[in-house]
Amino acid sequence: NNTIQLTVDGTTTGTITIPDSHYSSQGALATAIQTAINSDSTLSSAGKTVTVTFANSTYNITSSTKGSSSSITINSIGSNLDSFLKSITFQKITKDGISNIGPHVELLADAEGLDAHKMSITLRLKEIQND
Repeated sequence: NNTIQLTVDGTTTGTITIPDSHYSSQGALATAIQTAINSDSTLSSAGKTVTVTFANSTYNITSSTKGSSSSITINSIGSNLDSFLKSITFQKITKDGISNIGPHVELLADAEGLDAHKMSITLRLKEIQND
């Protein structure tokens, strides 16, 4: 099952099928995934595109939109693709956001003995204060 469905910047694709093939490299598979996603009629009608890359043993699907409205959500993935694509998430936070939750994150990191994480937040909070 070589299918994937995702939401790009709030636009949900139909079920996308990646062509069944023996790809010559991970980069070739990344290109096939990108081409298939960008060929989705709902996505193209909304003017949304993605870039798919393979680096450091990881496939990355990135919205072409920049800024806070940029997002990718994988809604479903077929079993064949799932063995290649593993989902990770990350969050972007504003200066106001880190100012609001930073002290709480420091307390939590300290309670869990995560000294490097605590220091990372402490340094970010100091940077914001110096701006």
